[in-house]
Amino acid sequence: LAGPYVANLALSGGTLYAATSTSGGAGDVSATSNDGTTWTSLSATSGYPAYAVYVSGSSLYAGAPIGAFVSTNGGNTWATIYSAKVNGIASAGSKLYLATGSNGLQVSSDGGTNWSAVAGLPSNNLNAVLIQ
Repeated sequence: LAGPYVANLALSGGTLYAATSTSGGAGDVSATSNDGTTWTSLSATSGYPAYAVYVSGSSLYAGAPIGAFVSTNGGNTWATIYSAKVNGIASAGSKLYLATGSNGLQVSSDGGTNWSAVAGLPSNNLNAVLIQ
């Protein structure tokens, strides 16, 4: 693992993803396909702690103090979809949600190109989002 602290886990097929951090402020998203025998760092968060990892279809998402990132190729490459602290990620249908550190609950209906705040919620330090 990229760090000894695990913020959350996501499972897709036979791969388990872990959002990790260290006490020194580093971290990443790590993946294992052999029940944890070996882990691979996916370089999702540029060395910053990973606060969230989420899988939806063929997209893998990571949240960090510097933003949210998406990979559509299993973590080989990443694109920035949000540029502020992200603590949690979830989706429902075609909508993607981010629990942010200073901008409340953000929602995107276009894969993360455009974002807007969900009204009626606090705008600071949302730590998680879960949609069932």
